[in-house]
Amino acid sequence: MRRIVFDMNGDYGVMHFPCGVDVLFDKEDYKKISKYSNWQINNDGKGTTRVRAIVTNAEGKKSYTEMSVALGYPMYHTTHINGNWYDMRKENLAIKTNQQISYSSKVPVTCKSGVKGVRKIAENKYSATITYHGDKYYLGTYDVKEKAVKARLLAEDIYCHGSLCASQKFLHKVFGN
Repeated sequence: MRRIVFDMNGDYGVMHFPCGVDVLFDKEDYKKISKYSNWQINNDGKGTTRVRAIVTNAEGKKSYTEMSVALGYPMYHTTHINGNWYDMRKENLAIKTNQQISYSSKVPVTCKSGVKGVRKIAENKYSATITYHGDKYYLGTYDVKEKAVKARLLAEDIYCHGSLCASQKFLHKVFGN
């Protein structure tokens, strides 16, 4: 069984995984990282890749610790500025609120309408919703997809105060909101 190799020779540390992936980290974080012995790369199949440690308690039960949590960042609120999920250096990590994460998130792969917050519910029927501060708001049912999209975009302007969902900004040009 091949092991992870730590390289501390450059400006930052590198974890060389047997699968060929290199994870970058700040040298001062080596102690935090090296206390975990069983690191793995996990891809959930939906475009999210995680670097996490497997931790086994006294009863033999396994749990997982995300690398960002091991470094002291809150779970699921860490984003990678340069888009590289394997770059765990402080200069590349930023903390985001749930609202900021929601605005910058992409349209889900499972979204068949192609528009976040709009879904087809029946033949020629579309539903529009928006989630704001953890509360989901129903915006209505529409006979035409374009009307549902306009309702969603208007709700983004009202609830999100102009901080549009980054992946849907182009829709404002198309639909004139």
